[in-house]
Amino acid sequence: MGVGKQLYKYYYYYALGAMVVLYANAASVSASGDESRRSSQELIEGGIRYLVDHQNRQGCWEEKQYPTAFAALAGLAILGAGHTPHRGPYREALQNVTDCLMSAQRSDGLFVMTHYELEIKPMFGHGFALLFLNQIYGMDPNPQIETAIKEAIGLLVKTQHASGGWNYTPAAWEAEFAVSIVQIQALLASTKNGFVIPAVTFDQAIHFMDRARRNQGGFQYHITGKDDKVSFDITAAGLLIDLWAQQFNVNKFHERTLSLLEQEDHFKEILSLQGNVLFRHFYLVQVYHYFETEKKELYFESLKDRIYKDMRQTKPGHFYWQMLDLYDEGSVYATAMVLLILESIDGVLPLFESL
Repeated sequence: MGVGKQLYKYYYYYALGAMVVLYANAASVSASGDESRRSSQELIEGGIRYLVDHQNRQGCWEEKQYPTAFAALAGLAILGAGHTPHRGPYREALQNVTDCLMSAQRSDGLFVMTHYELEIKPMFGHGFALLFLNQIYGMDPNPQIETAIKEAIGLLVKTQHASGGWNYTPAAWEAEFAVSIVQIQALLASTKNGFVIPAVTFDQAIHFMDRARRNQGGFQYHITGKDDKVSFDITAAGLLIDLWAQQFNVNKFHERTLSLLEQEDHFKEILSLQGNVLFRHFYLVQVYHYFETEKKELYFESLKDRIYKDMRQTKPGHFYWQMLDLYDEGSVYATAMVLLILESIDGVLPLFESL
């Protein structure tokens, strides 16, 4: 199996959990005219140039709130365009990301960049780092990376809450849905690389998700055992994970959930780009690869139009996206996520082929 094929195979299991809204940085150079109609491939390559330009000597990015998560997501975005650590113009950048994340692992297995300002919600970064390193390991089974992955899995097994989920920090005193999604996907990626995960860990994680299901379809944010208002963002993420857990066999619950999202009022709200925008769309573009509906192309085109509109550049051919919400996520995160979404929509990377 060639390097490219291995990349496609192991890259399938990355994901996101964060809350952002697409807004432009008014002080930046705006795209206009023909530039707003660049191809997705041009935008992806321009976004990668921007990310590599802003990578520091340690292979990381200067982001204070989620530096570990952002480094892993930026690395995944570069991989997602078909680049590898062994060949191509960005092999050094990818090796530097790998070194950055490996050096961030603590003795207990947690990936966290403690040399930065206190990292917020470090389990997001842990899950994304584990996802990224699994993609690298899938192409090159390095013994140092193997050890790091095993230690990271061990931390997840130890810190799983009794309900089956995980917390924002490596403390099993409660569980939260969004960060749990990231850990579950990281564990799925690990199993595809041959790492052994205790069956009870997966069983409890699936039970955790089951408790968030709504009888009418969809998922609710609060796991209370009672039907609460559906969260579109959580539903998109939960539906994708549930599809994976069911080995891509679409069932009646999946169909009810997508139908719920496509109800006229709900679909308008989704297309309005309000709420946890990149969180929602990162998962939903993947979900739609399992379904063919009349609204699929409308959704894809509406999302791409907004991405094209909000593209900015620091210099010709170097593109980025700036997000503005109360967490002020920064342009590295936003750019990486937009690239991953474009890669998913346009099939630059065949994320959705069955393994």
